[in-house]
Amino acid sequence: MLIKIDMAHVEKREYWSQAKKPDGTSKRKRLKRWFVIAEDSSIKGKRKRKSLGGFDTKREAERAMPELLRKFYSGEMGQTKETFKEYIDRYLEQRDPKANPGKKHTLKRRTHQDYEQMLNRYAVPLMDSKQLSALTANDFDDVYQYMHNKGLRFSSIRKMHATCHKVMADAVRDRLIQSNPTDRCMNSRCRSKQIQVLASSLKATSNRSIL
Repeated sequence: MLIKIDMAHVEKREYWSQAKKPDGTSKRKRLKRWFVIAEDSSIKGKRKRKSLGGFDTKREAERAMPELLRKFYSGEMGQTKETFKEYIDRYLEQRDPKANPGKKHTLKRRTHQDYEQMLNRYAVPLMDSKQLSALTANDFDDVYQYMHNKGLRFSSIRKMHATCHKVMADAVRDRLIQSNPTDRCMNSRCRSKQIQVLASSLKATSNRSIL
């Protein structure tokens, strides 16, 4: 993998750290560290700077730069070990409009209720302990097939797909996973003629987000 070193540099930063003493009080301490600064353009094509590491000297940061950049751009760095259930629990908690009124990424009350109900009823039971970063399109196809076998309408399955796509897109945005597995749903295998009818509409829905 080719790493563009010219798009990264080392930079010295100063910040305050607050540590607790044994007696329970806290003390602020001014720290100075050297960081590797990388350019990240993976989020909607916008370039964003990422700080990697935190070294005592400039030389240490420069020596570590190639390996840090390799891990960063290959996706090794930041890959979550969360399970699907752990991620969904945290996702719903952070976006609960009652618990987090006025915050940027909260959902509308009805949307949050729909997400919570659909994910916990159909997706979580099937993908409960699977690692978030290991999920594939087939895992989500299994959810849609399960819903179809239960007799749910195609409109409900499309809504479920849109929900899963938004949730996983947020995981990509937060660099928890490299790509959105729901983008490839219905391509690898479809086990009934009826569920194949959803393929084209699901692909179209993948490009839309639910507010």
